[in-house]
Amino acid sequence: KGVAGTCPTTGSCVTTATSVVPTASYYTYLNEWLQTSTGDAYADHIQFTDSTNTSIKATRIPFAMIGSVTTDSNIAVAAMNGLRTAVAPYTSVSTIAYSYVFLFYEGFTVIKTETVRNIIIAGSCVFLVLVFLLANLLGALYVLTMVAAIDANILGYMYWIGLSFNSVTTICLLLAIGISVDYSVHICHAYLVNHGTRNERASKALNDLGGSVLNGGITTFLAILPLALSNSYVFQVFFKMFALIIGFGLFHGLLVLPVILSLIGPGSTPFPEGIYEDDNVTSKPEVPNALVLPYDGYPSTTPNYFVPSM
Repeated sequence: KGVAGTCPTTGSCVTTATSVVPTASYYTYLNEWLQTSTGDAYADHIQFTDSTNTSIKATRIPFAMIGSVTTDSNIAVAAMNGLRTAVAPYTSVSTIAYSYVFLFYEGFTVIKTETVRNIIIAGSCVFLVLVFLLANLLGALYVLTMVAAIDANILGYMYWIGLSFNSVTTICLLLAIGISVDYSVHICHAYLVNHGTRNERASKALNDLGGSVLNGGITTFLAILPLALSNSYVFQVFFKMFALIIGFGLFHGLLVLPVILSLIGPGSTPFPEGIYEDDNVTSKPEVPNALVLPYDGYPSTTPNYFVPSM
């Protein structure tokens, strides 16, 4: 409808009995209005079909959410879903509620379920590899329990160091499954290949590999230490999360797991026939009618037995 101040400069205002401006006149009004100081602010909100500007392909209505900026993901997701609910009834046109921050809010809607699903998948894969490498179902289960406990401790401790549950910390939680298993699997393997009582085997496992596991944790921490000096949020989160992974990994691998193994550990993995734990074994069987021969012609402190054929 032509009104004062919006009529085209090339002709007179057009009025009709129904107060509806004809299509041709409407686009003439619109194009000239968009070139005024008032309409120029809305020029970017209209997408024409072609350069003739006689057909509109899409329009955009800007909006603003009243309130302070929030870091609460639940509030952010509720605001996004509320806006989509508000425009949903307008089915006569294709309406889409969109904002750049919705890209991040969309992640908040699925991050919990996706994290749980990915942790279960990664944990299952780790468990299958542990069963294959340790050749002991109970031992693999104990190591997997340590991995789950490390992830649970990290998740709980995030609150005390000021970390929220977001895409960066979620990635670190998933990485923790593959990293933390290293601190426990070596101790469990050393326990399985040793002989004696549970307490003796746990003690020997710590004596054999405890120092190596500790050195591995320390060198890994030194490798991530430069990230603590970064001003990047992502790098700071990675430093804090990896520090937690290393700390809880060493705690569970060197303290918790050996105690569990010394109390309710599985049986040792049997050696193949003829293979002994080390050369200090004094209970090697005596073979009747055997000749003690040197090894490759040289004297040896460990006798080799030759049994003549019958």
